[in-house]
Amino acid sequence: MPDAPDPSDLKLLGLRPGATRGDLRRAYQRARSTWAAGSLATYGLVEDSEREEILARLTAAYERLARSLEAGPAPGEPNSQEAPQDARQPRGDQVSGAESAPSPAAVDRPPANPGATLRRQRLSKGIAMELLARETRIRPAILEALEEGDTARLPAPVYIRGFIIAYAQAIGLDESEALARRYLEWLETRGA
Repeated sequence: MPDAPDPSDLKLLGLRPGATRGDLRRAYQRARSTWAAGSLATYGLVEDSEREEILARLTAAYERLARSLEAGPAPGEPNSQEAPQDARQPRGDQVSGAESAPSPAAVDRPPANPGATLRRQRLSKGIAMELLARETRIRPAILEALEEGDTARLPAPVYIRGFIIAYAQAIGLDESEALARRYLEWLETRGA
């Protein structure tokens, strides 16, 4: 029988009762990037051993909460290929979690959403979402929506174009204009 989630797990990840797998995944991503090695949020404030202990507690809380959710991916949730290696479950109740570099198989497969290209590049360079938000002056929720292609959370296309260009430039991509154009074309194909 899997571990029952401790009531403090929700608090540790900043979640409320009834949180969805998507809520859990986003909360875990935020927490992991906040406590990641070299994170400006913790730089010089905590020792490496303390930071690693906090990351271990976050992962354990995430795993207990993930196991407590019903098995199988929910409609619209990412597949298990995107789940972090340290949070994979043997029963198939996998949810995507920490921001981790994509597997080699995922790199070979072209993403349907150009935002996934941005995410992959950001993660390969070790840039935390919070740092990118400060650099671009774009709210993390918008940056996440860009990466996920979540049209419900995205602003008008004129803003999206500027956000994509700023994002691409902040992570050191030369083809920012082309990427913005491709992203907007992709949104049009989705009827957004």
